[in-house]
Amino acid sequence: MIDDVLKEGTGRPVAKRRVSSAHSSAQLSKVIGHIYDAAADASLWPIALGDMLRFVGNTGTHLCLMDQATGLVSHSVHVGMPDQLMAEYNGEIIKECPRYSHACAHPDQTLLYDYQHIDERDIDSNEYYHWLQTTGDSIRYYLGGRIRTTAGAEGFQSLAFRKCEGHAQREHIERFSVLLPHVQRAIQIGQQLGSWRFLADSSAEVLDRLPHGVILLDDRQRVLRINRCGETLLQPAPPMCIRRGQLTACDPVVQRELQRLIGECVATSRAEGTSAGGLISMQREARAGAIQVLICPM
Repeated sequence: MIDDVLKEGTGRPVAKRRVSSAHSSAQLSKVIGHIYDAAADASLWPIALGDMLRFVGNTGTHLCLMDQATGLVSHSVHVGMPDQLMAEYNGEIIKECPRYSHACAHPDQTLLYDYQHIDERDIDSNEYYHWLQTTGDSIRYYLGGRIRTTAGAEGFQSLAFRKCEGHAQREHIERFSVLLPHVQRAIQIGQQLGSWRFLADSSAEVLDRLPHGVILLDDRQRVLRINRCGETLLQPAPPMCIRRGQLTACDPVVQRELQRLIGECVATSRAEGTSAGGLISMQREARAGAIQVLICPM
């Protein structure tokens, strides 16, 4: 994929280099674990992002959520990037950012990078890139990932590459592609559960106040807790039920997919896999409509 990125530029492509990164299975499991820790407590995002940088092999990253009404940054955390740069970017600069403009114009693209909208020659004469390099301690290139949230808004994670690092290479993209779905799932968990401190405050009272169903399973797939809204999904003629202590879909086809996703999430929670889970649509009676079930590791 990155080979195509280099070929798209009409300027001089940056020479490939060896990527230095801790990318063992143990390191990957550690990063994923810290990402889901951050879903429960937003103060842990810098730790998770720092782990991501060491795993991917670059030196800076910015994770942000956008306010759908204003188009401005509503939540932001960064590691390895100057505070002044991020303060200016999150304020007014984002309105003039060609990267963000390109992302808005191409909502179908999940992975984003410079050569999609600018070539090497124009980078040197572009006002935004000049500001980026002078304010951002020689930050020049980026590899970005679109994050689709459950509230219908969007977020982005940007990996920053300084001039001496050059463009992202195939190894960077492959490692980032593994982690990005987990970042998205972690943000969705925080949004759906209504609290960044969900795991610390997951009392029955807190769960029952949530406007959506929550069913917690242990690592043997046994049901631990169902909140009040979740119980309404298990009433007569439901799309799923509890059988022998386990969550079971009534439709055999859906059941196979449900068990596959739950099994993969259990493996992730045991540091034996890397799946971020998935979304299943379950049909109810015609008048009731379908429900969307998000399965993810915690």
